[in-house]
Amino acid sequence: MIQQILGLALTSAILNAGTASGTLTVQGNTIVMRHAQAVAMEDGTRLVVSDVAIPASAVQDRFELMRLAREGKVNAIQFEIGTGKTSLSTAILSNKMEGSVSISTGLDPQSIPVFTSERMEGTLRIPSSKLGPMKYQYDVRFAADIAARVTKAAPTAQDTAAAAQAASAQAYLAFVAALRSGNKARMLELSSTRVRQMIDQPDFAEKLSFIQAMLPANIQVLKAEESGDSATLTVIGTEDGKRKDGTVKLTRQSGKWCIERESWTSRS
Repeated sequence: MIQQILGLALTSAILNAGTASGTLTVQGNTIVMRHAQAVAMEDGTRLVVSDVAIPASAVQDRFELMRLAREGKVNAIQFEIGTGKTSLSTAILSNKMEGSVSISTGLDPQSIPVFTSERMEGTLRIPSSKLGPMKYQYDVRFAADIAARVTKAAPTAQDTAAAAQAASAQAYLAFVAALRSGNKARMLELSSTRVRQMIDQPDFAEKLSFIQAMLPANIQVLKAEESGDSATLTVIGTEDGKRKDGTVKLTRQSGKWCIERESWTSRS
């Protein structure tokens, strides 16, 4: 069984660094996996197996992990195991392929023989497979302590009042207005370089109505956190009369805030 590395000097930025072995192969490129990190989530456990150690924030925030992979700073497999330990969602993240691969399957409990609230050890593998033009496979063994879930304090009335004045929040709401109206020029103006490339495609007009339909109604910014050239917004909206919670990431490019990505979840 894989044993946790002892005596390795780690900084506090690395979250419960564990060990991994085995390989990930994408588009014919074989990458050796060496690190495993895990964190408890509201709806299960997230395990990230990677070729290099990554910051705690990237394990907690899948969008940061996606950014690191897109920039070529890490090759990783993100496993999300449901609360009942019977479901497995897998995302393969690497800039050696276009986009990412996401797979949802059942979980064989024998693949993770050690799985407590504090630690997990096991083996996960998938044979050579293909999704569209993307070819992939992995066979990894891991051992990792499970970090406690980090929960943020709910935004206060003061946070919301401050967000109303924040330039990043105003930029996001302007983007939302442009998206709803189909103003492509304004959307491009308010988008990061990466998002601009996605919008400025010949088939974007065909996708626009679908994107508009997916966007929650009544969007409000409850909190804006700006640090240097990065900003994180805590937002809410509604879908079919039910509340949705969202997180929006923006970057400052050429002196203005530009949307980078957003994610939404339904409140149970």
